[in-house]
Amino acid sequence: MSTNPPGGPPTQVPTVFLQGPPIERKELFHGRSSHVTELRLHVVGAVLGFVGLILAVWLFFASFGLLSIVGLLVSCIGGGLVSWAWLRVMSVDYRVDTLRVEVERGILRKRIDNLELWRVKDIQFRQSLSQRMLSVGDVVLVTSDATNPLVELRGIAAPRALYDSLRDAVDAAKRGRGMVGMETTST
Repeated sequence: MSTNPPGGPPTQVPTVFLQGPPIERKELFHGRSSHVTELRLHVVGAVLGFVGLILAVWLFFASFGLLSIVGLLVSCIGGGLVSWAWLRVMSVDYRVDTLRVEVERGILRKRIDNLELWRVKDIQFRQSLSQRMLSVGDVVLVTSDATNPLVELRGIAAPRALYDSLRDAVDAAKRGRGMVGMETTST
C-alpha cells in the first residue's frame, strides 16, 4: 500500500533502526591520487621549461645576452607549473576503511575531513578514456553529511576494486548501525 498522495511526489519512509552486528575496522585503501590526474600541468610545464631553456641558450649565443632572460623566465614558469602539479597531488592523502573515509589536505597547514560510511547515500564510479588507458579513475560519494555532501576520491589506482569494496562497506556500516531505508514510488 502506497503512502503517496494521489499525483504527488514519492515520499520516503523514515529509516528503521534494527540491531546489527558490530563491524570490524579494516583498511580498504590508503594513498594519494596518481600523478596522472595532473598530467596536463606536468606536460605543459615540462614543455615550457624545455622551450624556455632552449630559447635562453639560443638568445645568449646569438649575442642577445639580456634577451636570454626571457627564455629563463619561460623556463622558470614551466618549472613552477610542474612543481604546482606535484604539490597538488602530494597535498591530498586518502584513508578508507570499513567505517569511514578520511581526506587529509595540505602541505603547510593540514585539514582532515572525516566521513562515516553510514552517511553515504550513493557511490559513483567515473573513468574517462584517458583514465582507462592509465588504469586510474575517480570514486565519488554522495552523502547526507552537511559539511561534505560530495566526497571525491580522484585519480585512484584500481578504482573499480575500491568502488566495489566501498559499496559493500557502506551496506555493512548501515546494517551495523541498524539502519534500513525504504523508498516508495508513486503508482
